[in-house]
Amino acid sequence: MGVHVGATRQTEDDFEMTPEAERKRGPRAAGWNPTDTTRVFGMPRGVWNWRGTALVLLLVTVPQLITLTVGDGTESPAVEAARLSGLVTFPVVLGAAVLIYFHWRISGGTQTAWLAAGLTAVGVQGILLEGLRLAKPETVEKLLGWMMIVDLAFAAVLLLIVILAERKELPFDPVAAGITLGLVVTGVRYALAVSAPDLEPGVEVLVSWSLALFAIYMLVAYAVFHLSSVPTWARARLALATILLALHHLVFYPSVDDPFRSFLAVAGDLVGAVLLCSMAVALLRLSIVDSTQAVDELTDRVHEVEAAVRADRERLHEITGTVAGIASASRLIHQGADISASRKSHLQRMLSSEIGRLERLMGERPTDVGSVDLDAILWPLVVAHRARGHQVQWEQSGLTAAGRPDDISEVMNILLNNAAAHAPGTTATIDVRRVEGSVEIAVSDSGPGVPRAVSAHMFEWGARGPASTGQGIGLHVAHRLMNEQHGYLRVVNRPRGGATFLVGLPADGEDHDAAHSAAQ
Repeated sequence: MGVHVGATRQTEDDFEMTPEAERKRGPRAAGWNPTDTTRVFGMPRGVWNWRGTALVLLLVTVPQLITLTVGDGTESPAVEAARLSGLVTFPVVLGAAVLIYFHWRISGGTQTAWLAAGLTAVGVQGILLEGLRLAKPETVEKLLGWMMIVDLAFAAVLLLIVILAERKELPFDPVAAGITLGLVVTGVRYALAVSAPDLEPGVEVLVSWSLALFAIYMLVAYAVFHLSSVPTWARARLALATILLALHHLVFYPSVDDPFRSFLAVAGDLVGAVLLCSMAVALLRLSIVDSTQAVDELTDRVHEVEAAVRADRERLHEITGTVAGIASASRLIHQGADISASRKSHLQRMLSSEIGRLERLMGERPTDVGSVDLDAILWPLVVAHRARGHQVQWEQSGLTAAGRPDDISEVMNILLNNAAAHAPGTTATIDVRRVEGSVEIAVSDSGPGVPRAVSAHMFEWGARGPASTGQGIGLHVAHRLMNEQHGYLRVVNRPRGGATFLVGLPADGEDHDAAHSAAQ
């Protein structure tokens, strides 16, 4: 694509881009919306308002007024302001270039890089030109023709920059490229000021050259307005700022002695500087907002992935513990020749119960809380752990509680596995009793107990003691499952060594929320 005068061209304002195309062509942070073409100059809400514009206008106007004190008082204030307006305008242009550069660093975009380079070159050469005017005013006046020729060439280079922005990527850092170009232009000006012969074209020639220069800048503005990946409001403001700042050349050449024309030039410089600066600030703010939103979205996605991984690891942890008991019982049934008929029957009943629970673990976990026969829950678990060689002491209690059967089974399985892992060779004791409005299941072992430094966070994900070989998943899962059932899970160290985990459930028929609050 390029600048096609009189041709119909299709841009991103005419159709929606795919996310991949949008990423390649320009930043989302620029606020571009392919369906919103009604507001040409209006910037996105929440990023810029009239207060920001007023502040920029104040920051631009005050230095312009201060420059009037530099004059010698021999000319009218408007003429002096026109002569010295570059001392304010070009630093503003350079500042806008720096803001757009930061916007490019955050959000990318080929065309934004070219714009940053072009504005940097304008600001650098303009600031140095104003310095040359202050240092050698008579020399510059004598070489007015040469200065005009350099301005024409530089304007043509700017037009080329905007055209290239549609066609290829900038192979260099934008600010470095802009500074280099600005220094080259300034070097040419200085060389002409030092060694070039006087060139004093007539008034008609200077007027024609100034009109040609303004025409080139009009083409630059037209090309800027048709940059496809820059948002509509940004390119509209930049194009208008280009035209307003170019008005200065119509006044400065061939002379700047007319107060009315000088006033128009100063007004154009001020409005153009305000438009340019506000556009650059808004672009940078949008890129920061967009980048922050992207980071937030990425963080949310990472959290979702982490949650999914945790859920998968939790389920795998539950399945592994269940399968271990099933495998041990199955081996005993098929390989144990001396197993009594009664024990074999118990093992088969346990297998049937645990396989059913395993099938439910592989599907959707039931969420309804109902009446649970704790003996029916604990019996297959005790048989399974005994089949694995673990010593478990338990007596039926005949108590019922309110909860979810599979979740209670999983909690108890985790606690029995924990006792076998941390107190190997000892007997784990299960004691079921009624405590006020709750039913409490105590799982005790004779191991080393829980270190005080670990007990404060032992139910957190990944928490484990220094000597633990586990993953820090089981107790976290057990604690969560008990909270979901309006119950609780606590741990206390036994006076004679070992640890006791207390599993509390609302008694059957009790108010679940009241029982949970009382337990807390």
